[in-house]
Amino acid sequence: MDEQEIISSEQELRMRAFNDATLKVEAEKERQAKNDAKNEKDLKELDAAFNRSVKALNNELHAFQEQQKSEAELHNQEFENQKAQLDKQQKAELEGKGVDIKLLNEYRKALDELNKLLQQIETDRNDVIKYEDAVETLFSKEADIRNNIKEIGQRLIMLQQRYEDKRIRIEKKKQAFEDQQRAIQKDLAHRRDGLNQYHQVIENEHLVSNDYLADNKVKATHLDCLQLISQLRGTINQKREAIEILKGTVVNFNRNFKPQNAFHFNTMPVTDSDYMQISVDLQEFMDNNKIEEYRRRTSEHYKDILGRISTEIGTLMKRRSDVDRVILDINRDFVEKNFAGVIKSIELRANESSDKLMQLLISIHDYSVDNALSIGELNLFSSDNHDEVNRKVVDYLKSLSHQLQNEPNRSNVSLSDAFRLQFRIKENDNDTGWVERINNVGSDGTDILVKAMVNIMLINVFKKKAARKNGDFIVHCMMDEIGRLHPNNIKGILQFANSRNIYLINSSPTSYNPYDYRYTYLLSKHGVKTRVEKLLKRI
Repeated sequence: MDEQEIISSEQELRMRAFNDATLKVEAEKERQAKNDAKNEKDLKELDAAFNRSVKALNNELHAFQEQQKSEAELHNQEFENQKAQLDKQQKAELEGKGVDIKLLNEYRKALDELNKLLQQIETDRNDVIKYEDAVETLFSKEADIRNNIKEIGQRLIMLQQRYEDKRIRIEKKKQAFEDQQRAIQKDLAHRRDGLNQYHQVIENEHLVSNDYLADNKVKATHLDCLQLISQLRGTINQKREAIEILKGTVVNFNRNFKPQNAFHFNTMPVTDSDYMQISVDLQEFMDNNKIEEYRRRTSEHYKDILGRISTEIGTLMKRRSDVDRVILDINRDFVEKNFAGVIKSIELRANESSDKLMQLLISIHDYSVDNALSIGELNLFSSDNHDEVNRKVVDYLKSLSHQLQNEPNRSNVSLSDAFRLQFRIKENDNDTGWVERINNVGSDGTDILVKAMVNIMLINVFKKKAARKNGDFIVHCMMDEIGRLHPNNIKGILQFANSRNIYLINSSPTSYNPYDYRYTYLLSKHGVKTRVEKLLKRI
C-alpha cells in the first residue's frame, strides 16, 4: 500500500468518525430540544393551574368579605334597634314612677355643657398659669420699663443729632476738595487731550509739513491747543472736501472711458496728485480743442464698421426671404393634401425677431442704407443734416456696444435670430391661435401628431426641390414610439406621408392594426444582437 492510499484511508476513517460525531451531536440537540419543549409545556400548564387556583381563592375571599360586611350591617342594625328599645323602656319606667322626663333631659343637657366647660378649662390651664406668671414678672414692672425706654430714646436722639452735625461739616469739606480736584483733573485732561491730538496730527496723520515744524516763529494766541487743532482740521477738511469733489468729478468723467481709451486718459488714478494731473491734462485737452482732431480720426473708422454691419445683415436678410418661401410652400402643401382626421388646419408664419441684438443690427442696416452718403466726413453728396446723421450713428454704435456687453457669451448671430416662427393649429373645434411652441394642442398624442406632420411637410418641400433636378423619388423616415398616437391618427399619418411619397418606418412596443402597413416585422433581443423577423406583407 503506497503513501497516497494510506492518506486516503486515514481521511476516510476520520470522515466517518466526524460524521458519527455529527450524528450524535444532532441527536443530542434534537433530544435536548424535545426536553426543552416538554419543560416549557409543563411550565405553561403549572402557570395556568396556579392562575386558576389564585382566581378561585380571590373569588372565595371576596365572597367571604361580602358575607362579613352583610353580617356586620345586620348586627349594627340589631344593636341600634335594641338601644332604641331600651331607651323607650327606660323612658316608660321613669314616666311610670312620676319622673319629669322633660326636666331630666334639661339636666342631661346642662350636664353635657358642664363637661364641655371642664374640658375647656383643662385645655386652657397651661395658658392661665403662663398668664399669671407674666402678671407677676412683667406687668407689675411695666411703668419702670417704659421710663427706661424713654430715657434711652432721648439719649439716642441727642447722639444722632451730634453725629449728623459733624457728618454735614465733613461732607462740605469733602465736596469742596472734590470740586477743586475735578477742576484740576478736567484742566489737566484738557491739556493732555490737546497734546495727544497735537502728536497725532504731527506724528500719525502728518497733516502739518516739516517746513512749518521747522519754523521757529512763535505767535501769541488766547486759544488753547484743542481750539488751534480744531481750526487746523477745519482748514484741512475744507481742502479734502475740495479734493473729494474733484475726485468725484474725475470718477464720473472716467466712467465714459475704458482703461485703453483713444484719448489716453488715466482712468485709474490712485494718489491726489494723479487726480490733479488728470484735471490739468483735461484742461489742456479742452484748450487745444483736441476732441475735433479725434473726431476726424474716428469718423472713417465707424463708417467702415457700419458698412460691414450693413453688408452682413443685408446678406442675412436675403436668406430670410428663402425662409418665407419655405413657409409658404409648407402652408400650400397642407392645403393641397390635407389631413383626414382631427387636424383641420396647420399654418406657419415668420414674424419679426424679438431678439434685441438682431433688432438693433437691422435698424443699423436700414439707417446706414438710407444715409450712406451722409455718414463720415463731409463731401459733395452729404445732406444738410450731416452732423445729425453722424451723431445718430454714434448713438447706434453705443447701443451696439452696450448690447454686446449685456451678452458677453454671444459670439455670433444666425438666421434663426432674424425671425420668430409661429404656428396655428386647428384641432376639431380647438384653435390654438398663433403660438411659438406646439404644446397643448390637444392630448399628448395629438401634440406628437402635429409635430410629425410639420416635419413631413418640411421634408416634402425639400424633396420637391430636389425632384425638379433628379426626378421624383421616395423618402423613408423613422418614427419611434408610434404607440403614443391614437390608432385612427396612426392610419391618418401614414396616408398623409404616403401621399407625398414619404414612407414611414414606425416602431411600437405594442402591436396595432398590421393592415395599415405594407410590411410588419418583429424585433427581439438575443444578448447583444437584435433579431428581425418578417411577420406580414400586404399584397
